[in-house]
Amino acid sequence: MNKSQLESKHIAELHDLAAEAGVERYRMLTRAELIEKLAGGNGKAESKPQGERRGGGDSGRRRKRERRPREPKREPEPRQEPRQQSKKPEPKAAEAKPEPQGERPGRKRRRRRWGRRRKQGGVREHADRWLGAWNARDLDEIAACYSENVEFVLPALVGDSEERRIGGREALREHFRHGLELAPNLSVTEESLLVGPRGFAILYRREDGHRAIETVELDGDGLAAKVRVFYEREQPDG
Repeated sequence: MNKSQLESKHIAELHDLAAEAGVERYRMLTRAELIEKLAGGNGKAESKPQGERRGGGDSGRRRKRERRPREPKREPEPRQEPRQQSKKPEPKAAEAKPEPQGERPGRKRRRRRWGRRRKQGGVREHADRWLGAWNARDLDEIAACYSENVEFVLPALVGDSEERRIGGREALREHFRHGLELAPNLSVTEESLLVGPRGFAILYRREDGHRAIETVELDGDGLAAKVRVFYEREQPDG
């Protein structure tokens, strides 16, 4: 029986043929070796390509797994904490400036000015009131321009060096009443107004041409408290 016929046999049939042929230890032989023995060979199977299994085919191959080089272990990256938004520094509260000693809290210091307004008005208001009262020959309004304890100083006569002092509003009112009786057409015209820290000085001309200067110091109510009168010494021409 040739090889082609033996190769078509089942392994059990090959074993039966080997037993009949007296092949020793036939059960220990491989199929290829057994066929070789039965065909009259030396019992050595033809060498097969390395890696093939008995029974042939790619399904019987044992493939060695290729070992890939192990990758080095990566150290875990440090966990980054979420960035916190930087807080802007809160503005410092403005430090309160120390108040100057001697001043009351909550009250601003006012700068004193010449001719400042008082309760009844300032320098210009008082001068206009005084001029209007004399030109209207209103005795009550004239007296109302002066304080109750006014101090009034004037020459005794025109061109005289002696002084006459009148104290108090009532006494001064009586002096003005007598003057209006002597000069029923009396009028005054302002020529210049000079302002000072506590009052003013007014240069005026009367209806008869005589000129005079009155210096007036005002009190806290805007009334004339101290008055001094200066008359022109020489008589006007004509």
